[in-house]
Amino acid sequence: MPKFDAQTSTEKSIAILIKTFYKYSGKGGNLLCLEIKELKQLLRKEMPTLNSCLEGNSSFTQVLSTLNNNGKGEVDFKEFMAFIGNFAVAVDSSFVNLAQDEEN
Repeated sequence: MPKFDAQTSTEKSIAILIKTFYKYSGKGGNLLCLEIKELKQLLRKEMPTLNSCLEGNSSFTQVLSTLNNNGKGEVDFKEFMAFIGNFAVAVDSSFVNLAQDEEN
């Protein structure tokens, strides 16, 4: 992977997401995709708070299936980032809701 000289915290965050994706991808053969079991391992180790919320939720399998756009049981980087983006939006929404509740 080419070196990316991240200088700001935002650039470093992006670089970490990219490195994390490729740290877990490829064990099943395709270096550019995460198999569902690789994605579950990534979530378990790198995002334990999110993982514990999802595992207890009956729609976790449905969430994973919506990520699998190609139908091959794999998630590419674009699908992974869409998932991360949706997660960030959900976290932001919960913070906004909490802030609004505290104001009232």
